[in-house]
Amino acid sequence: MKFAVLITSFLAVNIATQAQTVTLRPYCPDKEGQWKATCASYAPVYTALSTQYNAAKGYQQADPDFRIFSYGFVASKMKAGKPFFQRLFNRCGKHVTADMALQVLQKTGTVTQEQFPHNCSCTKQKKAQHTQPLFRIASFKEIGDKNTPSATHINTIKSSLDQKAPVITAILQTGFFISNREKLVQFPEGYTMEDASANHVVCIVGYNDLLEGGVFLVKNNYTNWGNDQGFAWVKYADMLKLIRHSFNMTL
Repeated sequence: MKFAVLITSFLAVNIATQAQTVTLRPYCPDKEGQWKATCASYAPVYTALSTQYNAAKGYQQADPDFRIFSYGFVASKMKAGKPFFQRLFNRCGKHVTADMALQVLQKTGTVTQEQFPHNCSCTKQKKAQHTQPLFRIASFKEIGDKNTPSATHINTIKSSLDQKAPVITAILQTGFFISNREKLVQFPEGYTMEDASANHVVCIVGYNDLLEGGVFLVKNNYTNWGNDQGFAWVKYADMLKLIRHSFNMTL
């Protein structure tokens, strides 16, 4: 009898260890989608920074102290740093990357969405930089790329989420991915990683080992993506077919 109880206890502990799920969804803002091509600032700032800050403080959306950081400030800062003719003829969000936005967050910082609600304004950004308190991150790092072994990349992303740190991913956004309106993104049968560079940035804010053999919870930058305010699940192996670079940050 004791042996049977011991085996039952062991199996229960083992199953509990394998059945892992983490979600940062309650700490993530979801009321506003990205403006035009500003994904490189939206995902790192509006989604990742806001979520990580709120998770660290324990602030959920109904909390009056829930914080949303301005991605428009960072987009404007990146545009302001371009040569004159690039500023003149290029929109905010053009010819920028996620790591460039993270560099701005580390070196300059950003303000809250309330303090800078503009999607793109170089002149107003300069004024805000001198009149508003700036929040800077301590550091950021690349935690994986398209050449990282799959098991290592998946575990590294999950470990980051375990520490309440969302993962910013530069991806190849395909037609079927951007048009997804379902809870789980369905990839074409036999789809393999394409030989193409990243063209979009999204954020991973959770995972669940129990669904579909393991899935990431992805926050895309459009409120009509997925079936729940821009959130959908993507299988681990499928997500790695799109990811070109993964980053996280330290507050």
